[in-house]
Amino acid sequence: MTLNDFGLMHGDFQVKNTARDINNRVRIVDLTEMRKFNSPDDALNDIMLYMESLSKFGTRFSPVSPQQFDEYFLKTYEKNTPDVFPESKRLEVKMAIHALRDMLDVTLITPQ
Repeated sequence: MTLNDFGLMHGDFQVKNTARDINNRVRIVDLTEMRKFNSPDDALNDIMLYMESLSKFGTRFSPVSPQQFDEYFLKTYEKNTPDVFPESKRLEVKMAIHALRDMLDVTLITPQ
């Protein structure tokens, strides 16, 4: 179960706001900025902030590949779009996620 399942966004979703529990599962921490999605831009800003934080905002290599980010992060947003956004906003969100997917090789700094 994720925040997105409830139509919520973290608001400050960065690697530094994740931690592992005693069973070594990744958990989201620091929910002080959490709020309900109001527009497609809210979702995209949340995704972009997390994506940029993976490389510490361009200062180091990302620990995940573009393929991993797509598989485990973007596809989750896409899957939950119908449950979070009204039909009138879904196409806009899907188009924006598609644009982000096209930018992954540039945005996620990985070793060549």
